[in-house]
Amino acid sequence: MRGTHALTKVNLLLFLTPHIIRTRADFESISERKRQERQKLVEQFWGERGGGEPPVDFTPRRAISFASARKRVESQIGDGKISNGVTRA
Repeated sequence: MRGTHALTKVNLLLFLTPHIIRTRADFESISERKRQERQKLVEQFWGERGGGEPPVDFTPRRAISFASARKRVESQIGDGKISNGVTRA
């Protein structure tokens, strides 16, 4: 006798809510509200309060151009600080 297998189709629904962000204060307000919503969800499903902060540092950094980065690497190679991509102590 052969067994039968039933397949169940599951759909993922993703709802996007657009926000117009004009100032840094707008961004911070929306971010804080979303953090609170996420924390409530975590507490509802797992019953404990987590840190709620992402493990990644999202503070703005000054961008550096490819040409600038290349010059830095070439100067470190010239100074003997880097060899084949490995830093020497």
